[in-house]
Formats: sequence, structure tokens, C-alpha cells
Amino acid sequence: METINKFSRLDTFSMNLGNLAGLASETLQEVEPYLKHLGSVGEDTYTKLDADLTSMKSEMDRPSASLLTPAINEANRKCDAILNEIKRMVKAGTLSTIPDRAEAGRQLMYLLEGFRNLNREPLITQITMTNELLRRYNASPELINAAGVLGLAEIFKTLTEENSRLDTLYHDRLEKQAQTAPAATDRRSAVADGYTSLCSIVLKAANLHPETKELQTLFHVLDGLRKKYATLSPAKIDIRHAEVDPIPSQAYTGKHVTPIPTARYNGEDLIFPKDFTVTYRNNVKASASAVVTLRGRGRFTGQHERTFTIELKQ
Repeated sequence: METINKFSRLDTFSMNLGNLAGLASETLQEVEPYLKHLGSVGEDTYTKLDADLTSMKSEMDRPSASLLTPAINEANRKCDAILNEIKRMVKAGTLSTIPDRAEAGRQLMYLLEGFRNLNREPLITQITMTNELLRRYNASPELINAAGVLGLAEIFKTLTEENSRLDTLYHDRLEKQAQTAPAATDRRSAVADGYTSLCSIVLKAANLHPETKELQTLFHVLDGLRKKYATLSPAKIDIRHAEVDPIPSQAYTGKHVTPIPTARYNGEDLIFPKDFTVTYRNNVKASASAVVTLRGRGRFTGQHERTFTIELKQ
């Protein structure tokens, strides 16, 4: 009986924009050489995804002239330099004639093997993968000891601090981007839908033509990308599942009225602005139609709206 291919699970709608853009971009690169095997529908889907991705990326890049960008670029260069120095010292350790140093080098080289060419990845992917590298390092007493043998303990500590700084700067820019370039978020659905459609076409073709090696190769390459990005995009909680308390009536002030909602998930209070940010509309004039929108952040995604009343003082 023929084996039926099936893609690994991946929730593209919970991915952040950077990872979604990276996934779609790598997928397009891998699919292009095999387009002739996917027919006219496959070619049309590929072309539309390419156009939607280009549009989304242009909107994502719009805040690049912001004051945060030079700081992000500098922090990124610093992280790259520190990581390169770690790789250099680890490689030198593997070549040492001193047994302890050589063994320490081999242990750390094995860790680094899974994180090669990080600087070729989208920035958010670099940040996330570096965090994963550091998590594995800090969870292993053997690796920490090996770093000590090679004189790398302080350098790993510095990488942790600098990558955390880069992560903060990047997400600060995302917050600014959400306010100044909402069109990038608006195009998320088109890119996610296009990616899903293209994968479905590849899957169907691979299962209909198991004898075509090119299609089997393409299926496995795309499945590898899905597994890679699944590890970078842990499942997030849709903030619509959170409980948001009714907002008490607010007094009219003639200015924007901006109450911060109280929300909780599974009995745990959500923290503003760690777990969610807020935007408002119709929140100046006295009415019963003022709206606050909670937008998930961190481990939360999606958005949740609440209306509230602005009352004239008696």
C-alpha cells in the first residue's frame, strides 16, 4: 500500500510577522525550481503568494527609518560578533592538543552545529534561535563547564544580555510598526492563506504522483521548513479566550478617554503591556459606543474588543 504524505502541523496564523515572512520566502525559493510539476493552478498560487509577501514585507520595512533602527542594527552586529567569537574559540578548542580543551571544544561544537548560518535568517528568527541556543547551553552543566574550560563563560553571559537587548528593541519596533504600519498586519491573512494553499497543492501533487522524485523531494523539503518554523513559533493563546471584565462608565473629559481593561486567562491576571496592548476608537464624545481593542502580545495573539460608555457629568 502506498504511503500517503502528510505535512507536519503548523499554525501560520499564530506566527509573528517576521517568522511568517521568513517561512513564506523560503518556501517560494524551494518551490520555484519545481513549478512545472504543479500545473497552472500551482503557478498562479505561487505568483499571488509572491506578490502578497512582497507587499507585506514593504509595509514591514516602512518603519526602518525610525530612531530604533540604528540601535537594532548595532545590537544585531554586536550579537553576530559575539557569536562568531564563540565559534572561533570553540573551533580552536577542538584543535587543542590538551585533552580537556579538545573535549570541551567538541561538546560545544555539537551544540553550535544546530545553529549554523544564523546571520542569514530573518532577524526575528535569529533572535529566537539564539534564545534557544542559550536555553540549551544554560540547561546543561556539562556545556557550562566546557565553556569555563575554554574561557567562554563570560562571553556566553554577554551574548545572553545582548540578545535580550536586541529582542526588546525589535519588539519595541514591532509595537511602533503596529501603530504606524497596520497594513503589514492586514496582509498577514493573505500571506498565510497563500502559503497554506501552495502547500496543499504540493501535497496533493506528491500524493497523486508518488513516482515523481522531484515532487517527493519538494514535499520533504517543505515539511522540513514547517518543522523548523514550528519550533520557532510555539502555539500562542488567542486573547479572545481571555475573560475581559466590563469597563465601568467613564466620565466625559473632552479628551481621549483611555481606560485599561482588566483581563484574565484561566484565572491568571493578564499584565498590561506585557500580555496585551490597547487601542481605542470613538473615545472622545459622550456615547455608549466607545471601543477598546486588546491586542495579544507575548504568549497571546489575536484581538478582543470591549465597548464602554462615556457619560457627561451631571
